[in-house]
Amino acid sequence: MKRASKFVAFLSGVALLALSCTDDCSDGGCGGGGEGECPTLAEGEWQISGDPRVDTLFRAALALLSRLEENEQVTRDTIADLAEALGVEIDPAAPLDESAAAVPGAMLVVVNDAVDYVAWGAGTCVADLPLAHEVAVECLTHFGCDVNGACLPEAGAYPPVACEGECVGACGAACSGECRTPVVDEQCNGTCYGSCNLAAAAECGGDCYGECSASCLSYGDDGSCHGPCEGNCQGICETIHGATCSGDCTGMCGTESTDACVGECHGSCEGECDGDCAGRPFTYCGDETCEYSSDCGSLGGILGWVEARATWVDYEIYWSADAEDDSVAIAELAYEMAALEGASRALIAANEDLGALVGDGDYGVTAIDGLSAAVEGLLDADLAEYDIEECKIPCVIPALEEVFEILSAIGTETPALVEAQVAILSALES
Repeated sequence: MKRASKFVAFLSGVALLALSCTDDCSDGGCGGGGEGECPTLAEGEWQISGDPRVDTLFRAALALLSRLEENEQVTRDTIADLAEALGVEIDPAAPLDESAAAVPGAMLVVVNDAVDYVAWGAGTCVADLPLAHEVAVECLTHFGCDVNGACLPEAGAYPPVACEGECVGACGAACSGECRTPVVDEQCNGTCYGSCNLAAAAECGGDCYGECSASCLSYGDDGSCHGPCEGNCQGICETIHGATCSGDCTGMCGTESTDACVGECHGSCEGECDGDCAGRPFTYCGDETCEYSSDCGSLGGILGWVEARATWVDYEIYWSADAEDDSVAIAELAYEMAALEGASRALIAANEDLGALVGDGDYGVTAIDGLSAAVEGLLDADLAEYDIEECKIPCVIPALEEVFEILSAIGTETPALVEAQVAILSALES
């Protein structure tokens, strides 16, 4: 309700400015604005006001809607692929939650009968930094600011900044979480990320490559264990996803931390995070005398975060056929397992992306958080401070209404998308 009342007040201010528009404004001479000629977000247009601080919000709203539509389509395609592989009939036009509900039952039958072990992981979503740079520079250039290119970090690298979300990188101050430091054949009194040399037989929390004292879920051509070992492993224990290790670890050793972390801090950082920060705003370090630096940098960060993607997706599935299965049954099972693997990879990435866009508890600031906060800031601002041409003012009103419609639709439609993804992923974990 608070946002709605702000919106009404803002539109009243826009209307007053619009009254000062001369008759020349109706001919579209400054890029549109005559009755019936306004560009709309529904048509994919976002350069409406002429002020990049406003137009970037329009662009971000469109991009966020597009990302969520893309995410929903990936989810629908995944459900359709799984349904086809498992012999389940679904109505392509049915609501997403109905389609998703039809698949897990058949998945559970296959998973419980044939799947021995499943492991997956996805890397933290990282913002589209080049896009953030581009948007910030275009905004600064519009206002005549000195764009100091040396201050813009290269793609994939961030300047150290205060981090409101999880920091993944060096933290010069206290790191509350896990600190991972590089090790080579060293004892790790924590979690080993990499590989563990087990000179003596011991439990392996990852994949065993060597001798397994009990059943191994996968074997190499030489007959040695190449997968999860149900007993003790002697050889190399691969712990890429993290596991305790009684031997020497090569890779990263993670231990609980409350102090400064010179390796990789995975948690909250009280100082500046030199690495990736989940939900971080983009900060521009250019012309300090330019009053628009903060606004332009933040807007670039919002759009960059809307385009955030999972950095990697890993998925492993071990399965086995019954001894009495003939070649046809085994081939059918292999087809089902391939469909499970392909669909799972796509859905894991989509679920991670969805968390960065609308939130699932893993990110301090989501894309919709950043966009909503920027819209709130616009509603609180004095419209006279914006560089909006008078003849474009009448077009700003419907465009802002479209932004509110987009945010409202996301709030009502996204829960079904989240539930559909969770339903499928939960069946895989069973």
